[in-house]
Amino acid sequence: MAIIPNRGTEHTVWVVYDLRDPDQWEQAREDRQSWAKGLSEVHTLDVDHILIAFYPGGALEAAA
Repeated sequence: MAIIPNRGTEHTVWVVYDLRDPDQWEQAREDRQSWAKGLSEVHTLDVDHILIAFYPGGALEAAA
């Protein structure tokens, strides 16, 4: 898992998960469930990696 610092989107936390590791798969699932669906988005990077963008404080709705 990697937390990516992002510039220009200060209200977003990006986390990359390596799904080849079963622990990472479970962590991604738990992290996604712990956030309301409207406060996070899942992006597929490739067959083994996903990025979940978390929007604390409703930043996703504010950006829309």
